[in-house]
Amino acid sequence: AQAEKLGSVRATAVRGVIAMKRNPPNPDEARRLLTVAADHGDATAMSYLAQLAGLDDPDEALRWLGKAAEAGDADAMFTLGQEKVQRRPPDMTGARQLWENAAHHGHTKAMIEMAVMLQNANPPQRDAALEWWRQAADAGDSEAMAYLGVVQYRQGDLAGALHWQELGAKAGNPESMFLLAGMLAEGNPRDLAGSVHWYKQAAELGDTNAMVNLGAELAFECEPADWAAGQAWVERAARLGHPTGMY
Repeated sequence: AQAEKLGSVRATAVRGVIAMKRNPPNPDEARRLLTVAADHGDATAMSYLAQLAGLDDPDEALRWLGKAAEAGDADAMFTLGQEKVQRRPPDMTGARQLWENAAHHGHTKAMIEMAVMLQNANPPQRDAALEWWRQAADAGDSEAMAYLGVVQYRQGDLAGALHWQELGAKAGNPESMFLLAGMLAEGNPRDLAGSVHWYKQAAELGDTNAMVNLGAELAFECEPADWAAGQAWVERAARLGHPTGMY
């Protein structure tokens, strides 16, 4: 019976979200359904009610976010943490408590906020910060993967750096793609084909530094050279404002 009740509450919440997101949206119906679900303890419904309140009623939005956070919604915890940082003066203690709780609930962006906060502490808590970066990376966050790759590179652990940058690149992180391409180009032995591949992936995502490096590799390092393709990438970087590509 309890499972059936929970299923009914969740179904009501889902109907509310659908009413909120349909085209055109039906905010009144969404609010009615989400309120029913929220009154039965559904944290997702509470979070969406906060979104509905939005700019029209900030106090109501914060009230529902608070309820969602208390009910275990990690996104609500993270958002409330951001709100506390934006206060004047900022409530960094409150933000840290919320982000740490969200991080323990598996929220990767909260893990990164914790890492950055610990890095910037006085004195810096680098080991604790690095552990949060690792947890975020292990949970699939590509920004954390890129960061760990840089840390490993600076420590002289090239294999570790390659590992994290490759994971980040495959997860779609442009910074990882760019850094991995550079490491492959400078490796021993060099992997020029791999470097060209990852510079191209980053370039296609708009990275102008990758466009210039890709152009140089195609024109001057690949065999056979592809002058036309190399020039095209450098010119594309120039059109996007890269200074090297303008000369």
